[in-house]
Order: sequence, then C-alpha cells, then structure tokens
Amino acid sequence: VEDNHRDTKTQSQRSSRNLSVSIILCNKNESIQTLEKSINSILVSKSYAEINLSLQCIRFILADGGSNNIEEIRKQFRTIFDDIRVIPGGKLSGRHECTVAEDSDVIIAYDSDRKYSLNSTYELIKPFMDDVREQTMNESKTQRIQIVGTTCYPHSDGIFPFNGGNSAYLRSVYLMYPFDTNIPQSTTSYIWKEEELDWGKNL
Repeated sequence: VEDNHRDTKTQSQRSSRNLSVSIILCNKNESIQTLEKSINSILVSKSYAEINLSLQCIRFILADGGSNNIEEIRKQFRTIFDDIRVIPGGKLSGRHECTVAEDSDVIIAYDSDRKYSLNSTYELIKPFMDDVREQTMNESKTQRIQIVGTTCYPHSDGIFPFNGGNSAYLRSVYLMYPFDTNIPQSTTSYIWKEEELDWGKNL
C-alpha cells in the first residue's frame, strides 16, 4: 500500500460548502496503454472538477485486483496516485476495502477500461454539493431527502439506472449498505447484478 498525500486535506474540504472526495479506480490486468488513457482522462476531469467546484484536492486511489503487471504499474504511475492498494478477491472487494479505508464524504467509482469525459467528475460531485448547500440554507425547515448516489450512465436521470464504473456515493451510506463481497466475483453477471441492481436499490 502506498499513500503519498494522506494529509493534504484542508479544513475547507470538511466545511458545509465543500465535500471531501476520493476517486477509486478499479483495475485488474488492463494493459499499461489502456490504463494510461483512463488515468489521463480522469486527471483532466478531476482537475476540471476541482477548479469549477472550488475543491482543494480530490484524492485519487488505485484499487488493483492483483494485476500481472502490477510492478510496472507501480513504477509508471506511483506518483500520480495518492494510494495504491493491491486487493485480491475481485472488483467489489477492492472498491469495498478502499471505501472503508478512505475518510472522504463522497466516493467516485471509476473503472480502468475506459476514458472519461472532461465533465464526468464534475457532474458526479455537483449534486452532492447542491444538496449540502440547500440543506444548510433550509436547516430550520423539515429535513429533505438527502442525495446518496449519482451516476453519469447514458439515459440516466442522474441517479438511476446506477452504473458501477461511472458513479458516486456517500461513504457514510455505503458503510450502512456495503457490497456483498461473498458473491463469485470472477463472474461478470454476478458483479453486474450486485453493483448496478441490488446495491443500487439499497442506496
């Protein structure tokens, strides 16, 4: 486990205006070229969100399932990530352990097999910030329903259908309704059902 910037958060990130955020990128056995394209797109999207949402620092975590090329990954990308964790067992186990280990308010779930758009990170975070501001302004009124998850899945309403590799969720809520990591994580259909259907309904 590598953790380069654990103490980079400032007090403003924990204020009611700015949530603290961590991106967890799940990877296993993707080529360096594919991983590099994904990482570069996330870095650009991450920077765009930090600037336009006035966030001090979004943490960037790699959850690797035990890739055959993990040493090459460490060598090439170790300075980019705040934390590199090698977690055998499957994608959901990796995301679960990293979510528990982080102390950010919001967790963004990305997968390493795709490129992300410039505004993807921004779009995932902004509803949470709007929700915090509205609750702060109306704290003397009846408590409204809190946003617990968002997604940039095509044709989504912003919340459902949930997409495991392009979504965000409140860590506090996840800890109450964690993934079932006992499912056969070597089978895509089981992962898809747990991550995007059953768990999304729990949220």
